Amino acid sequence: MSITFDGMGLNADGVGCSGAFPGTLNGVRYLVSAGHCYRPGAQVSEVNGQVIGSYESGTPDDLRAMSFGYSLIRLNNNISTNSITFEPGPHLVNLYAVDMNPQTGQQICLSGWTSRSTCGSIAEVHDNYILADGMGSEQGDSGGVVYRSTGYGKGAIIGILIGKNDETHQSIIQPVGNLFWAIESDRGAQLIPDFVY
Repeated sequence: MSITFDGMGLNADGVGCSGAFPGTLNGVRYLVSAGHCYRPGAQVSEVNGQVIGSYESGTPDDLRAMSFGYSLIRLNNNISTNSITFEPGPHLVNLYAVDMNPQTGQQICLSGWTSRSTCGSIAEVHDNYILADGMGSEQGDSGGVVYRSTGYGKGAIIGILIGKNDETHQSIIQPVGNLFWAIESDRGAQLIPDFVY
């Protein structure tokens, strides 16, 4: 048995990404990642080689238009999930909620496979994307969960990492509300995040 966690490293057809968080859609368990990570039908493994499932559906990201899709990995039956991630320290953080109303200036953190855990602040908030300063991100972090600490070892998901602007060095984040909309528009049903309380 293997356990997925928020920000875990993923590999499919030689493409490395990060998992954001687990969720359920029409009674089926999935792990969410970024749209540009999607490889139709490809098996997905942890970085240690353990197969956790396969890409079942997704829509692409369009970075030029700042329009983002999603990817869903259908988890195998022997895979357990949790909503635990790490913050700098490292300390465990239980992601127990979503924040649909992020604000400029808020401190946020990324949990991605390459950068592990790194934090910064929100510079701009738009309907389709968020820009963050000082967070840092690298190849392989795409799809990693971005959250804000709510204290006492808990946090609220604000979105997933898409990438980084090479000129401004700002991190580009897909807001969780836009991510849910992309999934529901394509699949016709709402993804329910799996949280551990």
